[in-house]
Amino acid sequence: RQSYQQVKNALPWLDASVWPAEPAAFPTQAAPIQTDFAKAVPADPQLAASLPRLRDADGVRLLRLAPRAFPPETCGALFDRMAQAGMPLAILHTDLDFAAIQSLAQARPSLKIIIESGPRKLIYHYMAVKQILLACPNVYLCTYNFCNWRGHEELIAMGLGGKLLYGSHLPLFSADAAMAPVIMGEFDWQTKCAIAGNNLRRLLGLPE
Repeated sequence: RQSYQQVKNALPWLDASVWPAEPAAFPTQAAPIQTDFAKAVPADPQLAASLPRLRDADGVRLLRLAPRAFPPETCGALFDRMAQAGMPLAILHTDLDFAAIQSLAQARPSLKIIIESGPRKLIYHYMAVKQILLACPNVYLCTYNFCNWRGHEELIAMGLGGKLLYGSHLPLFSADAAMAPVIMGEFDWQTKCAIAGNNLRRLLGLPE
């Protein structure tokens, strides 16, 4: 336990998936956010002209696709501006299927896309996850729902470690559920630091 805490305290966490307005699954056990995180807001097409202000004044680092309110086909101008500003788009895999995500990524290779797990575990879509990460240089994967499989080790062995971004989906889940596979993973320290936060920092143009 002491070793776990020491490694946890030493890693440069930057959370790619915090949902402040979402209720906790277990309210009495919910812990507050204890690390830095990338603030996200819904991808509203009206934001196309205000991305620099959102980033510099409001600290918004990601836009999250909200397809029920704003389908991807209505967001073309916004996606263009996001690509220019270096602001990634986060997409729940239950909001847009992998074929549609891959089509969007290949149509807009300058737009950085982060796949977040929806309510269904990613292990059910493992072949699709591998395919899209290998096929699309601009697609990254948030790691908070790597339940019941050695996802980090398997994807790192495939050369995809640079595409893995730590995320907790707080407050719905515990941060340690996503941190533990990084802390205890069978891969080197530099890769742990990269997944814990430095991959996302590079993606956002922030110093490691």
